[in-house]
Amino acid sequence: MATTIANWNTLPAAFPRDGISRKAFSGKNSMITMFEIQPGTAPDPHSHAHEQLVYIVSGKAEFVVGEEVLKVKAGDLLVVPSNVPHSLKVIGSEPVLNINVFSPIRNEYA
Repeated sequence: MATTIANWNTLPAAFPRDGISRKAFSGKNSMITMFEIQPGTAPDPHSHAHEQLVYIVSGKAEFVVGEEVLKVKAGDLLVVPSNVPHSLKVIGSEPVLNINVFSPIRNEYA
């Protein structure tokens, strides 16, 4: 098996909607993404079959997971279980930068 190497700084960004950019890198069974979410971006409640691990790199947000409303900030980690509705809303004037690990990979992000 060949090893894949990439540089985060040169990966292409996707812009799924206004105020959000996303970069992604994947292997066979898992994927890492980085989102930058601008203040004023409306939350987008959604769910998916993928387990999602979230690391908040910078900024502050309200992260809704199921019925829970969590206040998160830089350094916080959380798990979003498969098929649980969730969303993120930026709090304050600083964009939120968050890294996510998905398993299995989200083919629509690849």
